[in-house]
Amino acid sequence: MTACLSTVLVVEDDRAVREALGDFLRAAGFHVKLFNSAKDFLLERDPGDIGCLVLDVTMPGMNGLDLQQELIKANIRIPTIFITGHGNVRMSVQAIKSGAVEFLTKPIDHVSLLNAIERSIEKVRAEFQEKSELATLRKKFDSLPHENAKLCNW
Repeated sequence: MTACLSTVLVVEDDRAVREALGDFLRAAGFHVKLFNSAKDFLLERDPGDIGCLVLDVTMPGMNGLDLQQELIKANIRIPTIFITGHGNVRMSVQAIKSGAVEFLTKPIDHVSLLNAIERSIEKVRAEFQEKSELATLRKKFDSLPHENAKLCNW
């Protein structure tokens, strides 16, 4: 499985903000995919993309918090960084309680955004490494003779 472990998926309805984020993140060395709505993200996202999600809270149609809940229901685990120009404490608490890595307000502090992305990507890399190591161990375990395999009840 080949996967880009540093893909930043940006869902932002404001074209200027979306493109500026894309340019900034590419300049910072990330592979970036841009989506203009939560619906487009759900329809177009590639399940093979491994990285993090930068998600606007307030968008027409499905908002960012609703998208977060849809991803949770679908058991799609992706570290999420919320951005908003119209946030409040209730929104930020809901986002963080549901697993968001960070909740940033616009105008976005680029250092805070990069730090949140780096934490998210490191988390994804660690999980990816752990899954790879577990798969290797399972493969070795499965290759043992059956009488030895019966000693462990996994």
